[in-house]
Amino acid sequence: MAKELRYSVTNLKIASLGASNTISEINHLIRSLKENDKTVLGMLLNDSISGNKLKSIVNNLEASSIEIENAVSNVNTLVEDFNSSEGAYNYIVKDTTLVKSLESTLKNINEGTDKFNQNMEALKHNFLTRGYFKKLEKDKEKQEKKRDN
Repeated sequence: MAKELRYSVTNLKIASLGASNTISEINHLIRSLKENDKTVLGMLLNDSISGNKLKSIVNNLEASSIEIENAVSNVNTLVEDFNSSEGAYNYIVKDTTLVKSLESTLKNINEGTDKFNQNMEALKHNFLTRGYFKKLEKDKEKQEKKRDN
């Protein structure tokens, strides 16, 4: 029993020495953090202005996170509306009758424009209207000469 008691006391001394060394290292580490303003932690511990700035940044990040979450939610709602069976987007994209009607209308407009251009060209060469178009060309040339001078 005396042997075991001596063994226990020796182990307690070793543990105490190890704890003392650890506490000394922790104290040294804390002291170096307090004295070194170049590290982030040292700056936060020693500089209240930087600490307040960091708090402000964290608060702004939290507020931005909430706003981003709301924006994403709004976008999701918008996408759901697009994909739903109602709404103008769905009508335009999925209604083939409307698409065909728009295509037909555009084709008719293009053909009408082409025919109108042909008629205008024919009018320029018609003996009844040829003088009018020549007068327009002369007026246009006069306007251009005035701008150049």
